[in-house]
Amino acid sequence: MQVDNLELLGRKGPPEDGQSVVEVKRHQDFWFDDGSIVLRAEDIQFRVHRGVLARKSTVFNDLFAVARPDGAEVVDGCSVVHLTDSAEDLAHVLSGLYDGIQYRQNGGSSSSWRTIRAFLRLGDKYAIDELHREAMHHLQVYASGYLNEWDNFLDADSVNRVGARKWDEWDAIDLVNTLKGLELPLIRTLALYRCCQFQTETLILGASDKNKIRVQLCQKDIVTCIIARESLQVRHLEIIDTLAASPSRCATEHTCAAGRLKAEASWRFTEGHLNYDPLAQTDKRLREKYESHRVCGSCIKHCISTYHAGRQEIWDTIDEYFEDI
Repeated sequence: MQVDNLELLGRKGPPEDGQSVVEVKRHQDFWFDDGSIVLRAEDIQFRVHRGVLARKSTVFNDLFAVARPDGAEVVDGCSVVHLTDSAEDLAHVLSGLYDGIQYRQNGGSSSSWRTIRAFLRLGDKYAIDELHREAMHHLQVYASGYLNEWDNFLDADSVNRVGARKWDEWDAIDLVNTLKGLELPLIRTLALYRCCQFQTETLILGASDKNKIRVQLCQKDIVTCIIARESLQVRHLEIIDTLAASPSRCATEHTCAAGRLKAEASWRFTEGHLNYDPLAQTDKRLREKYESHRVCGSCIKHCISTYHAGRQEIWDTIDEYFEDI
């Protein structure tokens, strides 16, 4: 949910000399006339219900138990609580609390990295267990630890999943940065793997979202990705080279050899650039590619088996490519 639908509510108290007036706005979706507490994140205010927050969050429950000090800020008779979180994150969390967690039940069609990030951050910070569990569900389902499940994400090519193929550049970099220090090593490794597929300029300088907010990897992660993708490319080429030999049952050796070379050439380069993504070619994609070049069934079976073994070896040791330098 983007914080786009806002209405002017008021202004901060009188500015100090030399300071410009800052407009304080209210969030259109989360400003309830019968709300009993106002949360302020950045310059956005949310009028919501103490009971809802206290029921879902032990942190808010304890906060509301503290008596309001004299002279505390009040808006429309409601105490104002200033939060250090982003307004966007808070809007995602309030949507989860008020509208229900729809993401898992409907196959994840509403889930995005930004939604999951908000649930992860604020769910932990404010002890909102159901939102934190939801975030972990999506991340753990994505990074289950099994290559066949990774392949299911790639083959489905579904916008309803938060798989690596669906992380844009901004999402992947932000995911790496957000997970730093958290005990989610495989997920962060796969996010770094996704960053290895970026153009070098993006890898070094970062990416901007539609709001022109730029995120960048830290220098250590940049160096890690540059070294990792070189190693991944070398290993990928070694795997491709093992496909050269034809199986003994091939009846059309010359035709198949030519077809295999054409298919495999596309895996060495992607849109004119070196291919650093040895996990991209699933068994299904291999079969489709070979069949399009009229490779016989025996050769296809041999090549898929050989290539799959190489991919499995990379998957099983993926963390070693991104070990601390």
